[in-house]
Amino acid sequence: MFDKSKSNKGKIIFNDSIITNIVTLAVSEVEGVALIKEAKSKGEDVTGTFLQRLKFETDKNDLTIQLSFYVYYGYTIPEVAFKVQEAVKNGVENMTGYHLKAVDVTIMGVITPNEA
Repeated sequence: MFDKSKSNKGKIIFNDSIITNIVTLAVSEVEGVALIKEAKSKGEDVTGTFLQRLKFETDKNDLTIQLSFYVYYGYTIPEVAFKVQEAVKNGVENMTGYHLKAVDVTIMGVITPNEA
């Protein structure tokens, strides 16, 4: 749970799943990010999401997010990574009021047309 005590009228607390949902939605809107179910041939057992791993840490009103995902073949990996960082930053900051200290991304691999 994340405590967002910005209001003078009381506490605002965000459940972990809210941050997870915002991040997942933001990532899903970036073209080039592969669905995990399409990465199953890589030996992964998680399906139905764009994210391989998601971790977040908070320090007062600063939030650091670490996430991992696969990219479709044919997309420029640094460009996709940057767009994910921007989408996550904008989504989380606009919806929660948190300041994102960092959005660290790890590209787990590239999904080729034969694997999709």
